[in-house]
Amino acid sequence: GGDIHRSPLQRLRQVKSCGEAETNPSFVGGISSVEGITRERISDGVVYRGPFGLGLKKGVDGYASVLDNMKNTVPSRLEKTSTGEVSRQVVSSNELLVRRYVQFEAPIPPPVRFGVRQLPPSTKFSPDNPDKVLCRVDILSNIRTDSNGKIVEHEDVIMNGFELDDVISVFNFLMATRTDQNIVGWWFDVNSAMTRAELSQYSEEYKNAEDSEFDSYFGNVILRNFLTGVGIPLAFYLVYKIGQIH
Repeated sequence: GGDIHRSPLQRLRQVKSCGEAETNPSFVGGISSVEGITRERISDGVVYRGPFGLGLKKGVDGYASVLDNMKNTVPSRLEKTSTGEVSRQVVSSNELLVRRYVQFEAPIPPPVRFGVRQLPPSTKFSPDNPDKVLCRVDILSNIRTDSNGKIVEHEDVIMNGFELDDVISVFNFLMATRTDQNIVGWWFDVNSAMTRAELSQYSEEYKNAEDSEFDSYFGNVILRNFLTGVGIPLAFYLVYKIGQIH
């Protein structure tokens, strides 16, 4: 009933606090891994929701493209990628929570190189290249099936915080998850969604703002959250907005 609209993180907290779980699942037990889900396990009406509301996909083809992206495209776009599963929690016979991670290396962004931003003490650097940092993104997947064991809903949330090393990790990961959108538009959407998520921790105003209102705000502060240089992000933003006009 009311649990359907809870986020994966809310469901995880609920399960931990109530001890809610089933030891003999009948519908979700055959899901060995997120990347290993086959088309036969997907319902025609499946809905996928990506982190921060990005990458909404519906239907078998849309969801299958997300799974293929996770398995093949994302690792190819990142450096020295490794993945794994941290834990899984069977909430009920048709609901599964899976916590997994993606590890990789990413270049230190120009703002850090130029001294505009400082990396936190927790940052880990590549043993092979001091100009790169070791990144890790933790993802919580909430997967629901119907009574036939076919997946009808999959939502991913990112569990990282907003320290600069986390921001670098999450930004590079989300950029690698781009599917059919042009890179300029995706860059804007990723930065906007991350900024909104961070600011929403401090004020409900940002969380509840209309998309157009937040886009206007984000356009005014885009240099605050840049990760790829000073001139390039602004140029991307201007090109994106001009493209929307035409």
